Amino acid sequence: MTNVFSKVFVTLGSIGLIASAANANVSGFVKDVSKAGVSGVSVSLLSSGATAVTDANGYFSIETEYAETLGLRSSVSGLSFERGFLHFSVARIASVQVSTYGMLGQNVFRSHRQMMNAGAHSINAIPENANPGVYLVKISVDHSEYTYKVNYKGVNHSSVSVEMTGLRKVLASVDSLVLQYGGGTLNDKVPVLDDDASVGDVIISRKVVSGSAKTGTSVNVTLQGSLGENVVLTSSAVGDKYEVASNWMILKENRSWNISASADGATAATRANVEDNVQNITLNLVAASLSSSSSVIPSVVEVSSSSAAVETKYLNYSATLEISSTDYSYVTVDLGASQVASALGISTSQLSSVSYFAVNPDGSANSTASTANDPGHWFDVSGNVTTYDNGSVIYSELDLSSMKANVGQYPAALSAGDYTIKQGVSYGNKSVVFTITLNMKNAAVSSSSSSAKSSSSSAKSSSSSAKSSSSSVKSSSSVAQITMASLATSNPEIYKFVNWQWDYRLSSNGIVSGSDGTYDDYRTENSSGLTFEHIINGKGTLKYCIVWEKKSALSKSKRDQIRQMINDITHAWTQYLTGFEGWPYDNVNVVATGWAVYDASYIQDKQSDENVYTSTKTDGMVGSYYTLNFGGSVQPYCPDGTYDEIFQVVDGYTEYSTNMWGFAGGGLWVAAEHVESMLGEGIPHIVAHESGHNFGLPDYYESWDFPDANYSSPKAGDASGGGITANTSYSGVARTMVMNSGSSSTVTEYDYWLLRKFWYETKHKYGY
Repeated sequence: MTNVFSKVFVTLGSIGLIASAANANVSGFVKDVSKAGVSGVSVSLLSSGATAVTDANGYFSIETEYAETLGLRSSVSGLSFERGFLHFSVARIASVQVSTYGMLGQNVFRSHRQMMNAGAHSINAIPENANPGVYLVKISVDHSEYTYKVNYKGVNHSSVSVEMTGLRKVLASVDSLVLQYGGGTLNDKVPVLDDDASVGDVIISRKVVSGSAKTGTSVNVTLQGSLGENVVLTSSAVGDKYEVASNWMILKENRSWNISASADGATAATRANVEDNVQNITLNLVAASLSSSSSVIPSVVEVSSSSAAVETKYLNYSATLEISSTDYSYVTVDLGASQVASALGISTSQLSSVSYFAVNPDGSANSTASTANDPGHWFDVSGNVTTYDNGSVIYSELDLSSMKANVGQYPAALSAGDYTIKQGVSYGNKSVVFTITLNMKNAAVSSSSSSAKSSSSSAKSSSSSAKSSSSSVKSSSSVAQITMASLATSNPEIYKFVNWQWDYRLSSNGIVSGSDGTYDDYRTENSSGLTFEHIINGKGTLKYCIVWEKKSALSKSKRDQIRQMINDITHAWTQYLTGFEGWPYDNVNVVATGWAVYDASYIQDKQSDENVYTSTKTDGMVGSYYTLNFGGSVQPYCPDGTYDEIFQVVDGYTEYSTNMWGFAGGGLWVAAEHVESMLGEGIPHIVAHESGHNFGLPDYYESWDFPDANYSSPKAGDASGGGITANTSYSGVARTMVMNSGSSSTVTEYDYWLLRKFWYETKHKYGY
């Protein structure tokens, strides 16, 4: 068999971006899954076409048009802002343009680009009729740009500007990479983000199908992807074997494949719902006269169908177990056979035939075969799938017929606190994801139970372990309550963090602005129209209406994927509320109530239960926050009363000159190109970030937005108009959060505990 890489990923190194500058050197490595460099990969920058080829170590470096991005620092000086006028000096004759934007990207002023002599200049950068508020002022000098954040208080009051080197209310992509490998161009582009100055691992995969077939026969292999792909490959069997390989493709976590192989005189072999990251598939073609059971069919996790979006139910459980230094003690978690069967649309007698899979911490399926007793896995301290003796601390082994899981520990590997793992089962196009939180407690006395573990065994045998007598569990039908008080002992650092955030930022008594006038008002305690409110009012249901602000057809497959994206992002947040401080719902039901389009004909293969709205209106969002690519300001809309929140897919652009942007406010507005490029690839971090705002969570742009190492007060005093100001010299320590733009693409522990804190402090408003 040909020796091929099953996965290749790209890790980008430094990308020298500042403010809104779009030009930088891009370098990095292309590696295979074993971390060995891959040579001969062509990597091109979309904007310029500049190309580099990886060397023997897999390294590449692309030179962009303007390598110097810091020139403005030596070109502009003496900058100040007063009564709407921007005062500055340029060090040399240069081409200068000044633009002013609102915090959501709307352009309120743009000067003509003009040649300016060395010396002092003044420009009225904010019109007299502009409302007081926060604006971004961008100065372009020749090929360099720099952005200032201005707190404008009106023409009768002075304002203060602050240099911003990474400010983004609208997350953006400044460029993309195109990869060529194995004789072809990969099917998707790789965004280069300027909010985190990096590109995450880009995994590429292909399907290599092989098996037995009679020598000389022509074998036809068909690959049908759940996102509409259809690939036909042909091979002639030699030595009673055949093998075909598809082109390399960028991996999409939610894509699955139906694969079939056929040949004259043989029984066809098929495999359904093959994960995208599974490369090698064996399909043996057996002579028709023989039993087809002789075909070798490896196990494949079933996570989605090829024709419909996956319907996923999320269930949460908690269990308690005493720490042991000597044995593999476990607790049995009753997953609830009846409710699992109901969610999968089958009877309890069919549970033994469901497919099992592990789940990554970010909620995506993990196709790794069982690493504990099948079906089951070992997990590390962060909930990642691992193998025995490779950072393994927790195992979970399922009995599918009874829907019970034995969740246990590696001896002397855990300390007191909460640990979370995820597993799932699927049947057809329906799946159930189990989130199990294991609370490890210090034992009052040594456990009397013990078990032996063979050092040669790769998986822990649940039959050889004794259950800890002190362990207990509650299923989702009676979810054990997670409390804010428990966080104080299980993770004191996060406990102090969320309390600091509430006291100084989110509460009504929080910070209004920096002591120098910079804006930082995220006091959302008393905000109305948050997603919490919509779910409570809907008694556990959240209704979305989707606005397709694009003049093109919308296929059923794409509609299914958009609905799935909305469902996934809602559950990415709400799963952490289940069982917490009286949150009343185990699962939030996300409903798409309709589609607003310019023309009803755009909705292809309309289903009987789909509502289509074609009324249009002139909306102030267009022209203020973004510009439509096809011009005008008329857009389709969803009738009042048909939704709680809107998901608006916009064929437009902002002044940030990017196709990746989004913002929130009672709904989500996201660039169409970005939405379509991310369908089937999990949860876009732009959507995850903006969804957090709809729950009332803040951005992190200022040095005082995070607590320092001592959790000291960032307060400076009272603002002149009332309220608390922050000490602008305060230096906080940043955390990895999806709400801290660019630091994480998924919801982290800091994010979801801040979400829980917000519910804890405001639940009284909803009667809890």
